[in-house]
Amino acid sequence: MEMQVVIDSIEAEVARVESADGSVYAIPHSWIPTNAKEGDVLRLELTSSADGETTELRLRVDSGATEERRRKVRAKLNRLRERKP
Repeated sequence: MEMQVVIDSIEAEVARVESADGSVYAIPHSWIPTNAKEGDVLRLELTSSADGETTELRLRVDSGATEERRRKVRAKLNRLRERKP
């Protein structure tokens, strides 16, 4: 299973992430990659062993998706600034 979430906030013990459907999850800060920051897109990959005995969760910063998201936000802000009151 794989999904993307956006880091909404990072606190001392907990990071809050939001999925595409708007669901918000609190996960231990220690699970977040050390190079991650608020606004970054994380890719979550959940894999199970063939026998179902173990499950592994991997989180990594998706720098391409993060940059694309930031580009869209900047473009939207620029359009709002250009609007006449």
